[in-house]
Order: sequence, then C-alpha cells, then structure tokens
Amino acid sequence: MSAVLTLDKVTAGYVGDIDVLRNLSLTVEAGSITGLIGLNGAGKSTVMKAICGFVRPKAGRVLYAGDDITGIAPHELSRRGIWYIPQESSLFAYMSVAENLRLPLDHLRRTAGQDLDVNARIEEMLEHFPLEARLRAQAGSRSRQHSARRHSAG
Repeated sequence: MSAVLTLDKVTAGYVGDIDVLRNLSLTVEAGSITGLIGLNGAGKSTVMKAICGFVRPKAGRVLYAGDDITGIAPHELSRRGIWYIPQESSLFAYMSVAENLRLPLDHLRRTAGQDLDVNARIEEMLEHFPLEARLRAQAGSRSRQHSARRHSAG
C-alpha cells in the first residue's frame, strides 16, 4: 500500500506561540479506513484544519497523493476533493442558505484580489451537494425543519 495522506512533523496552532499540534507525524494508507479519536481539546479539529488549509502549519508538511499541499487555500483543495465540514454550525441563522454560501466567497474575492466567479463556484458546489431547493430558506430553520420531519415520520 502507498500513503494517500501524510503529515510530516507538523506543528500548528491558532495564537502566537501556543501550538496545538507539535511535531505530529501521521500516515494514512490508500484503501484503509482511518479514524481520529481523542478527548476534547486534544487537537483533532486542528489536524483536520491543517490538512484542509484552514490552519497553516508553522512547521512540517502535509502531503496528499505525494503532492505537498501545505498551506494551500481550502477552496483550492476542494478542487482536489479535499473537504472539511465542521461538526458545529457556522451559519448565520438569519441569512438564507444562498447568502451563507456567498459570504466567504465574496470576502475572498474582495480581500484576496482574486478573479473569482462566485456564481460559478456556487454552481460547482451544487453539483456535489444538491441544495437548490433550499437556497432561499433561512439557514437557521434547517435543523428545526429536518428535526420536525424526522419526529413526525415516527
């Protein structure tokens, strides 16, 4: 078997000199099923964020299929099939689903000076996640609607 994902001596954190990950090495073999288990605060989310480009390692490398992907932006990694979906909701409940999707893309387009077609990126996302029927719905109503449907069915 060959490694599909490798973290090579990765050190990463969020604030100043506080490192959540210190010299972490991890290899995930192609065709294997791998889990990440640990107590709250152990660094599981930080590992995932370092892999997916949301946290740039201070040291070390992240390799995917042999390519160094260390510090590549999340939207670029999504084109390679690398996604991060957080457990906690990070939506603005008072905005529509579509507005929540546009917000980070519009911000990236404005602040990074990138030539980014926001509508094209949303269309690309909709190819992977069929949400067209929900785009106008208020984001805060999603879990309540799903929960109500689940309870009424039983």
